[in-house]
Order: sequence, then structure tokens, then C-alpha cells
Amino acid sequence: MDRHRPLSICSSLVATVRRSVSIKAVNELLDQRNIFTDLLNKLEAATNISRQNLFLGGLCFILFYLAVGYAANFLCYFLGFVFPTYASVRAIETGNLTDDTKWLTYWLVFSTVNFLEIVLDWIPLYYLLKFFLLVWCMFPGPWSGTTVIYNILICPFVMRHRDKFDTAISEVAKHVRQAAEKAAEDYEPVNSVDLFSEARKIGNILAITELDCSNEDNDAKRKED
Repeated sequence: MDRHRPLSICSSLVATVRRSVSIKAVNELLDQRNIFTDLLNKLEAATNISRQNLFLGGLCFILFYLAVGYAANFLCYFLGFVFPTYASVRAIETGNLTDDTKWLTYWLVFSTVNFLEIVLDWIPLYYLLKFFLLVWCMFPGPWSGTTVIYNILICPFVMRHRDKFDTAISEVAKHVRQAAEKAAEDYEPVNSVDLFSEARKIGNILAITELDCSNEDNDAKRKED
């Protein structure tokens, strides 16, 4: 087998991705100042490979690994958790309610997808599809995956069954409260123990025992005499 064949396959894959991805959008993303772009700049200086090719090559590796790699589930969770967590913290600290709503909706969709994973993980290339879904949910704008999925699926379902959910939650809370009240009624506090008094009693018992032993020894000596 030609040893240069894997390199040519990777080059072809990068070229395909470059044709399908907007280079302008990639450049705008890479022009931002953050930890990720700083790392790309250092790699570019060390390898003499452009940031665009490094980014697209890394993207191709991630997509390939999600398709056939081991522990693709962990990588998918990691990619869907790290950046949204950072963005959520920034949204909370800025005080902009629009960002808060967007990332709150993202975590709602993220939780829903993970719950449905119980019955969906048999689908071929599931984690690759899930990765695309999560990336779509991270996009800003009205056509973000979070907005579309929430408005079309989650919100109508919850609002349609809201009364049932409220009733079920009230019943569960009622039973929990009753169980807590019953446990409080049945609880008998243990009287506190005076350690000093107990130690003094034990000391007295040992002293009496030692005195009795001493008396027995004296009686034994008198009999012998």
C-alpha cells in the first residue's frame, strides 16, 4: 500500500470541506481573540500550516472520529458541553436577558436530546448526527436549532399537557411532604449523654472492684498466717 495514500485521503477530505464551508465565515471565526484562536496561532507558527487548514483538518478529524471512533459518545458530550458552558457563564455575567434565554433554551434541548438517546442511539452514525444537531443549536439567530426545536416540538408538547404536569408535580410534592411529616412525628430524639458522669461512674466501679480484690488478698493472707 502506498504510504502517501492516507495523506492524500486527508488532503482530499480537507479540500471537500473547504469547498462546502464558507471560508469567509471561518476567517471571521478565526479572527476572534480567545483561547482557541491563540492555540491555532501557536500551531500555525510551529508547523507553517495556515490556521484555516488546521481548523478544517481538526474538524475533519472530529467528524471522522464521531463516525467510527471509540468513545464517540464522550467526545460528543464534551463538544456539546464545553463551549455552551462558557457561553452560558458569559451570558449570566453580562446581564443580557436575550443571551440568558438562548442558552437556557439550549440546555433544555440538550437535556431532551440526551433523554431521547435511550431509544435513538441505535441509529447508524447517531453521534455524528447528534454533533451536527448540537452545532446547529449553538448557532445564533432565529433559525438556530434551539429556537426551531423549542418552538416546534418542546413548547407545544409541554403547553398541551401543562395541566397534567402540574397535577403530577403537586401530587408528588404532597406525598413527599406527608412522608416528611410522618418521619418527623415518629422521630424520637436520643437523650444526650453526660460523658463526665459516665466516666465518673466507671471510675467508681473500677475503684470498688480494686478495693474488693485488695480485701480478698488480705483475707487470704490472714488465713495463711
